[in-house]
Amino acid sequence: MELRVGTPPFSILAIADTGTDLIWGSTASPAPSATNSQASSKVIFGCAAVVAGSKVTTPMTVEGTFFVLRLEEIIVDGAGSVPVPPSAPGLRTGNIIIGSGTTINFLPAGVLSSLVQEVSRVVSLPKATDPDGTLPLCFTVTGEPDRQKLPCITFKFAGEASVRLTPKTMFMDEVSFDGLMVCLAVADSGFSTPIFGNTAQQNLHGYDLDILTVSFASVDCTEV
Repeated sequence: MELRVGTPPFSILAIADTGTDLIWGSTASPAPSATNSQASSKVIFGCAAVVAGSKVTTPMTVEGTFFVLRLEEIIVDGAGSVPVPPSAPGLRTGNIIIGSGTTINFLPAGVLSSLVQEVSRVVSLPKATDPDGTLPLCFTVTGEPDRQKLPCITFKFAGEASVRLTPKTMFMDEVSFDGLMVCLAVADSGFSTPIFGNTAQQNLHGYDLDILTVSFASVDCTEV
């Protein structure tokens, strides 16, 4: 069968196993790694879709087709924190949607500007310019030692749900005439709704629509 998931929705093929309580869907990784560009994982629905192990949980509300969260602050390792306004355009109950159909994160201009300042404080790599002009902070890299200079960034959601994101999920590879660069995977949301994108969500989360929560737990989704 065909399932449509995400905001905006996209289609995946799934198999309903009548002998269990599972629906299996094979999906392409939203941001393939350098070592496995064809990575895939399973989408698990129903009673067996349990987020096990150490996890943090935040309340979720539903507004139309959007799953809405409340982001309180963003913390950059080795630098400072950036507070996030409690309201956002187009939302009544929170200030950011969690979107499986959007690749990067979108934040209000003031939050994004402060985040760029905090990240710039702790990264000594040469700055570069995104050739598309979308991502406001990029750095030139020559190899893995340069990538190790990038900080982890924590998104703190309501309910003391602090989600620590590694450079692999907060920075994206870009190529320009000047060579390889990495860019902070965050853009200006402008007058639109802020979005927590799917690159940041890799190997992290599970939804519970019965009690309206999102749980974040580190797991290798290709091994589920």
